[in-house]
Amino acid sequence: MIARFIVQHPRRLVYAELPKCASTTMHKLFLDVSGIRTDLEPHFAVWREPLAEARRAAGLEAFEIDDDSLQGFVRRHRGYRFFTVVRNPYGRCLSGYGQQVRHYAKRFHRFAFYRAKVRQMLSQKRPGDEETPHRVVTETLQGVISFESFVAGLRRHGTSFDKHFDLQSNVIRLGRVPYDEFVQMERLAEGLRSVFTEEGDLSSIPAFNVTHSGAAADRLSPDLREKIHAIYEPDFRNLRYAA
Repeated sequence: MIARFIVQHPRRLVYAELPKCASTTMHKLFLDVSGIRTDLEPHFAVWREPLAEARRAAGLEAFEIDDDSLQGFVRRHRGYRFFTVVRNPYGRCLSGYGQQVRHYAKRFHRFAFYRAKVRQMLSQKRPGDEETPHRVVTETLQGVISFESFVAGLRRHGTSFDKHFDLQSNVIRLGRVPYDEFVQMERLAEGLRSVFTEEGDLSSIPAFNVTHSGAAADRLSPDLREKIHAIYEPDFRNLRYAA
């Protein structure tokens, strides 16, 4: 498995990227504090080639590290502050279903997935229509795969098949990376102030890919909460979230 890290050398920070945990917001924040202004999508600007020279000049690097190289990566950044943004597992599970159910369907419900892709190809975007291609696929699949069925599938198949659904503890290599801080996404601005101590007011951090899953998590039935807790129990325990 590959772990992804963003290193900001002037501030001696190492951020472990976690899907569905404000990662796009973090990309934008790292670009801003590094003085990189761009109209490119934040993920593209951090990870792709067009801004590579600007990133190098600003001391901003992005790394994909496999398990064999992880110890060396940590050793090379001794003295840096390691942190990540984590999320209540209930909300992350809901968000995964809300935005990434196509990854689950492609693996375990292929007929439904390809039927949704056909609908995507046949749909035509009209002027003023805000429906995106992924949204066509997502809404089609959610009409076939309920959230309850999705959770049952995660219990049956496990979560390691895709980083959007895997245990947060696994994705960030907890136990092998010496984290100094976990910033809880539910209190993002407050948590980041303790990391980016030179940046002043962070209360207006932009939010991307909002799913409002936190409020929805409060309305989960006791039965669904129990099932999600069973799947993600290590995250509840290791990341200090109450069941």
